[in-house]
Order: sequence, then C-alpha cells, then structure tokens
Amino acid sequence: MGLEDPLCVTVQDLSDFLVFMIECGKHIPNTLETIKTCVCVTLKLAVALDFSNSPELSAIMQKFHRDCPTQSFTPPDWNLVYVLDMLMKKPFEPLSSASLKHLTYKTVFLVSMAMSCRISELHALDVRKLQHDVDWKNVWLAPNSLFLAKNQKDRQPKSSRLFKLPNLVQFVGSREPDRLLCPVRALRYYLSRTEPIRRGRRGLFISLQPNRKSEITKQSINIWIRNTIRLAYALSGHKADQLGRTSNHEIRSVCSSLAYEKSMSLSTVIRACHWKNHNTFTSYYLRDVTVLCENLHRFSPLVAAATVINN
Repeated sequence: MGLEDPLCVTVQDLSDFLVFMIECGKHIPNTLETIKTCVCVTLKLAVALDFSNSPELSAIMQKFHRDCPTQSFTPPDWNLVYVLDMLMKKPFEPLSSASLKHLTYKTVFLVSMAMSCRISELHALDVRKLQHDVDWKNVWLAPNSLFLAKNQKDRQPKSSRLFKLPNLVQFVGSREPDRLLCPVRALRYYLSRTEPIRRGRRGLFISLQPNRKSEITKQSINIWIRNTIRLAYALSGHKADQLGRTSNHEIRSVCSSLAYEKSMSLSTVIRACHWKNHNTFTSYYLRDVTVLCENLHRFSPLVAAATVINN
C-alpha cells in the first residue's frame, strides 16, 4: 500500500496501514501502538498533522487489543456495581447526616475512582493545594511539594501531578440521583465536616480517631477502601468472603479499564494515570470489564480516570 508522499496522509490512510500490519500477522497490538505513536509524532513534527487523539485510530486500536490479546485479561476481583449501589443508600446517604466514618469511606472511594492513581498519591494529597473554579465545577488536587512518585524524576515539575475532578452536577443536575456518586460533592461535605478537627494537618484525609493529631498512613487509606467494598457487599447481601483483591490498586485497574473500554484513547488513559508507557497498563492493569459495562448503565455518568464516563 504505497503512497506518493508519505507525509501527505489522512486518518484513513493510517488506519488502512495499521489494518494491513495486523493482517500480516507479524505484529501484536502493543507493537502497533508503538508504531502508531511514532508515525503520529513524525507527522506532527514534520507537517503539523496531529492524529494522536483521533477517535478513529483509538477505536481501531481498541479493536486490535480485544481481537488479538497478548494475554488473557481477567475480570475485576469484585463487582463495582454492588459498591456504587450501596454508596447511594444508608449509611452513606444522606451525607449531611452520615457518620464521619461513612463520609470518609465514600469520599475516599469516589476520589480514588476519579483519580485512578497510586495509593501513595492519594496519601500525599495536600489539602492546602486544593483548587477549584467558580461553583466548584472542577476541582484540582495535588500532592505535597516533597512527594515524588516512583516513576517521577527529581527534575520533573511537580505540576505534572495535578489531578482534575469534574463535578457531575454540570452533567446530571443538582437533584438527579446520579449526583450522589459525584466525587466533588462528597469532597465538599468531607472538607466542611473535617475543617474544625483538622488541627493543622496538611494531608487531605485525616484519621477517624478524634484525638489523633498526626497524619494518617497509606495503610489507613487501603483499609478504608477495603472496608468500603466489604461493607457494601455485606449490606447488599453478597458474600464478602469470596472477594479477591480489594485495594486501591484494583480500583485503579477497574477505572482505567472502564475509561479505555468507553473509547478514551490509550494515550489519554496513560496521561491520566501518569504511566510512562502503555505496556504498564496493558500488562498489569487492563481488566476485562465487558460484563461490568453491561451492568453499569444505571450509574451514568461516572467519574473515572479524570474523565466523565457515560454508560
């Protein structure tokens, strides 16, 4: 499939090229992702053509990953539907009268979904660095100035670890039931409730122990997430003893996989989750969320991996 001018191409030309490469049977999807990225970068630098966020190319690459998997992708270790359903009911709602424990559980879980980040990043969030625009339509969270992620270099600007949380009210309205799963709404309640007992602590999340003055540990956040999932299972009548991994790591896996399944481009998922390359996602985090997506239709929209997902 030759072109007279290799720098004069369309999205269709690049799509045809990728299909040709996969049909030759010599390239796996991960290799094609690398090839696509190299071609897009070359075109952008040479002739100012930017195909990097093309929905057509993203869709075709997602089809390659589904049809030609390099490994068998397992389903999530627990059912997100059970958890989301219970987070909309007592004892988590209404938030105005929920206990500090249940308010904390819900806020941490929804923020973890929205950020799809490492547990160390959740733990390092600095309440004094929280920013929001008019009417809290968006919130930006950032770690403290001393934090350095395990894949972050010393010379990398700290601003590269800024996490955006969109407010669902601008998509569903202030009275719709779906607003109950908005991370910004939960966060505002949490900030208001904890402000009088913060005692100068900089960490966004503080201890449930009323007399404690020190910062919490990463393990505390993992315990809260685990307890939220187990409590949701128990309250919904499902057996919690059959649960697999219930850590923040699995939330990161489920939410990034959902975003990818719902047509977010691979490059956007990588940026949102602050991975260095797509191999980390496809090798360690990508889950088979086909069945999950079929049961999430009544929870729409959701915030996951820093974006609003419509089911």
